[in-house]
Amino acid sequence: EEQNRIRVEQKRKDTIRSYFNNMVRKIQAAINRESKLADRIESRLNKLASAGKDISALKVKLADARTAIKDAQKYLDDAKSQMEVVLKSDNVKQAFQDVKTLIKNAVEKVKLAHQKLVDIVNSMKGMSSSECKVASNCGKPLVCKDGKEYPAWSCNDGKCGQIEYFRDPCTPLSSMSASSSPS
Repeated sequence: EEQNRIRVEQKRKDTIRSYFNNMVRKIQAAINRESKLADRIESRLNKLASAGKDISALKVKLADARTAIKDAQKYLDDAKSQMEVVLKSDNVKQAFQDVKTLIKNAVEKVKLAHQKLVDIVNSMKGMSSSECKVASNCGKPLVCKDGKEYPAWSCNDGKCGQIEYFRDPCTPLSSMSASSSPS
């Protein structure tokens, strides 16, 4: 009976270790993704700064996001170091609760970092550095099925903007008025 209890206990520890390693792998991948995204955002912010845009508030948000990423990594590293202690503990179930708390904190920090990075990206959307003198600098025209081109972009006050049509520009006006007349 003692051997049976030891075997069950070992199986439980193996299951916990497997679950833990899987969680670590997923969280580490998320941390790496967010870190890469922060690097790409920083590169974009530097381009905007060199174009004369004021990015000081966004730099502060980026620093906050990087802090959250570092905190997530710290929680994950703490959880990794505590895991072996947990598996050697007499009360594995209680000790694993402490590790789960560290994992949960790491996940929360990753989510916080992601939210901050999304906020920065949304703030950058209106700060495009694309300046124009004519609409042809903004983008290529779109093409109808019959091969006719129509502009998709305009240049207003030195800024490119996408044209929003109220009707399909590929549909001729005469066919639209004919189809809308009463019979």
